[in-house]
Amino acid sequence: MKITWVTLSVKDMEESLRFYQEIVGLNIVNRFPAGPGVEIVFLGDGETKVELKWSLSA
Repeated sequence: MKITWVTLSVKDMEESLRFYQEIVGLNIVNRFPAGPGVEIVFLGDGETKVELKWSLSA
């Protein structure tokens, strides 16, 4: 069994990105708005990705 990606809802996208880039060592693969007040960022270079989801309502 493989894990393709895991989705995490975050309260602070920039703080979360700093952690996953600087501490964990993941690179941003894709970053995009996903609707009003919602942003999604995919990180990771291999088969498994981390998806960070931020929304104004979180």
